[in-house]
Amino acid sequence: MIRRALLAALVAAITVLGVALPAYANTSAPITRYDIDVTLRDDGVAEIVMEFTMDFGAVSGRGPILEFATKQYDGQDPDYWYNFDYSRPQVSSPSGARTNLSVDSSTDVVTWQIGHEDIVNRSAEDYRLEFTLDGIVAPDHPESGLDEFNWTIFRPNPDASNMTDVRVTISGPAAVEGAACFTGREYDVPCDAQVAGGELTAELAQLPNSDGLQVFAGFPAGTFVGAEQVRTRVPTLASNLTPGPVGYGVAGVLGAAAIVGSGLLVRRHKRDLVYLGLTPGVTPPKGEKTRVGLKDTSKIPVAVQFQPPKGATPGEIGTLIDATADGVDVSATLVDLAVRGYIQIEPGKNAKNFTLHGTGKDISRLQPFERNLLGSIFRGDRRRSMRQLRDEKYHDVMSTARKDLYRAMVDRHWFTKNPRNAGIGMFIGAAGLAVLGVMLMVALWNQSLALVGVPFLILAVGLGISATNASQRTPQGSAMLAQARGFELYLRTAEADQIKFEEGIDVFSRYLPYAMIFGVADRWAKIFSQLEAAGQYRTDTSWWLADMYVTPFYFSTMMSSFSSSFTGAMSTSASSYAASQASSGSSGGSGFSGGGGFGGGSVGSW
Repeated sequence: MIRRALLAALVAAITVLGVALPAYANTSAPITRYDIDVTLRDDGVAEIVMEFTMDFGAVSGRGPILEFATKQYDGQDPDYWYNFDYSRPQVSSPSGARTNLSVDSSTDVVTWQIGHEDIVNRSAEDYRLEFTLDGIVAPDHPESGLDEFNWTIFRPNPDASNMTDVRVTISGPAAVEGAACFTGREYDVPCDAQVAGGELTAELAQLPNSDGLQVFAGFPAGTFVGAEQVRTRVPTLASNLTPGPVGYGVAGVLGAAAIVGSGLLVRRHKRDLVYLGLTPGVTPPKGEKTRVGLKDTSKIPVAVQFQPPKGATPGEIGTLIDATADGVDVSATLVDLAVRGYIQIEPGKNAKNFTLHGTGKDISRLQPFERNLLGSIFRGDRRRSMRQLRDEKYHDVMSTARKDLYRAMVDRHWFTKNPRNAGIGMFIGAAGLAVLGVMLMVALWNQSLALVGVPFLILAVGLGISATNASQRTPQGSAMLAQARGFELYLRTAEADQIKFEEGIDVFSRYLPYAMIFGVADRWAKIFSQLEAAGQYRTDTSWWLADMYVTPFYFSTMMSSFSSSFTGAMSTSASSYAASQASSGSSGGSGFSGGGGFGGGSVGSW
């Protein structure tokens, strides 16, 4: 029984579909009359009036829809195509049908859709369409010696209905001397075209939808003053890369300007403000005026400095050098605070489980970013493990520390702007130029002038590169940078017998955070391991809570592990916080002889 019921339902559905499909298909209403009157002006522009009757009693529909090709390949030169302009359409209906007009010219075909979406016609309606057509007249044709108007009025359109009672008239400022009419799929079937009173008349009792209609009218050479057919190159990659003299000229001028401009931008933003006439690293006495200029500080030679820049912490020096506050800068700050007695670092059983202990030392004399860092880690407690720091409530420790380091660069007058956001405006400008370049390439593609957009992309690249160097150092910052690089040179090149010891200072530990910043901690530890082996040095391990004495090389290894552990904990904390926020947040929305003429068109209903 179930099978029979299902079979019956299937048969019923097929029957319904079989009845419904013809009605659902997009068949156009038949056209029972079509009069086309073409009047050519002396400039070659055709003024056209189309009057037709569409029988919506046979097939209902909202109104007519007409299409006309605005581009056509040149049969003699496939690298070019002709361009036609259908414009100024005006629609009226003697029978009172709705004549709302929608125009779509986004493709190589212009489409005119007439009627109202909510109103369906169910009886015959009359329409009158007036418009102009330019680009069809071929002056002094080399084969006929005439000024030719050769128009493919309709192309075969299997989606349209047959037409009956089709009549075409063509007149101009001079009498028509040659006339022809063709139908058929390939426009190779002659149809009747008569010339009387200086105008052409072609009449067809019926035009099947499988046939097109081409009408030719020849006028004496020189009839149309200034008329010409417009040809443009077919838009291909090759044509857009070889746009011709005008395109090359425009693209060349803009390209040269973009290259020069990009070069100037990059050069300008790779240089810092420096004190002119002073040794690198030296600042003028307070109150003394000194000339300031621009130089590439990366190319300025520096002298060896045996001590770090006075009053500058490792984290600040790390940020000063590359204009970036990163995890190493923050980790080195913690090691520096430990060496100076503010915290102690306790290693765990593996390389990840470190614990920080506060010593209770007065922190009032620390830099603001150092105080904030300690406060955000301990939060009133005296002990904090890396496992605890992985909790999402510590998600802002690293981001806050980095913000504070960037702020310190401005507070110390080492950078003209906050390095964190100095290049944002330039990045936005680069993105805007890139978008403009792409938009120009797309807009000019059909004119084979897309190359004109490339200079804007070049300038965007230059501006983007400049944005990465937008953090410009002040004269004070450049002087401090020279001192820092001089100290880095010392840490990178000094041998065991060249170490400068200071009274009451554990040089190894004191300079270890800076060695971390410069990426030479292993080398620094190796030198002091040599000194220890020779009995000339012993490391102060008071800031390192371990049950046994450790060597400098062990310290180097542990500092690398500590930095990785701390940075990893901060990353885990931030990720956990982001995940929790995402899970608890709400979501929103936002919401175109015979063989065819020019400018083929079609007409149907919708």
